[in-house]
Amino acid sequence: MLPKPLRRVSLYFRKRRNRRLCEIIDTLHQATGGPVNVLDIGGSLVFWLSVPEITRNKCSIHTLNLPGVLENLPPEEESLRKTVNMITGDARDLSMFADQSFDIVICNSVIEHVGNWLDMRKAANEARRVGKRGWFQAPAFEFPLEQHFLLPFIHWLADPL
Repeated sequence: MLPKPLRRVSLYFRKRRNRRLCEIIDTLHQATGGPVNVLDIGGSLVFWLSVPEITRNKCSIHTLNLPGVLENLPPEEESLRKTVNMITGDARDLSMFADQSFDIVICNSVIEHVGNWLDMRKAANEARRVGKRGWFQAPAFEFPLEQHFLLPFIHWLADPL
C-alpha cells in the first residue's frame, strides 16, 4: 500500500484520468446516440466502480482477462457482474472480435505484463485492430519508483525475462 502522501497524488491522477475517459465516453455517446461499445483488456471491476454510474450506463462494457482472474469477486465488484460482459482470452490474440468492433479499447497498466516486447507489440496491434479508438496507460520506465513494490530504481537494474 502506498504511503499517505503518495496515495493522495495517485488518487489525484486517477481521478483526472477517469474524468478524461468519462468525457470521451460522453462525447462518443452523444455522437452515436447509443451505448459506447468498450473492450477493457485486463479490465478490473474495481476500475469500473471508480467510473461514475451515469457514465457506465452509457456503455456496453466487455472485460478481457486470463482464465480465473475474475473468480471469487468481492461483494462490491459482484454487483457489476450483471452489467459487464466478462470474457476469457489473451490480449495477443483477439481473433474472436471483428475489425473495429469496439468504439474504444481500454488497457490500464496491463500491456507491460503480457510478455516480452514482441508480445506487447502483438497485444497493441490487436487492440488497434479491434478498436476505433484506444485508451492505454502504462507506467513510465523513466519514473524512478517501481510501481508494484514501490522500490526506487530497482526496475532499472533487472534484466528482462
